[in-house]
Amino acid sequence: MTLPASLSHAVQLTQQWLKELRDNGDLDDEAAALSALRAVLHQLRDRLTPEEAVDLAAQLPLIVRGIYFEAWRPARSSKVPLCGSRCCRPAAAPVGSTPRAAPGS
Repeated sequence: MTLPASLSHAVQLTQQWLKELRDNGDLDDEAAALSALRAVLHQLRDRLTPEEAVDLAAQLPLIVRGIYFEAWRPARSSKVPLCGSRCCRPAAAPVGSTPRAAPGS
């Protein structure tokens, strides 16, 4: 089966994101990178207003956008403000890491 060019490009771009995250995040493999990406995207999404979340999503590659919106319930957004490393703790837990403190915090 031949994929349409736009879908093939989306797959390649997602693979590139996962490989870069694996390498830059010192993760074991792309599966760990996917878990980290999903956790961070969901934490970020849930701390934005629905309008901000949609604006951010419009800038993401197709497949990453699907991961971002996975299981989203806009009415249940936590409304927890973005707050440096404290905000990252829930995202770090699924991948078994500890967020580094931001410089100056």
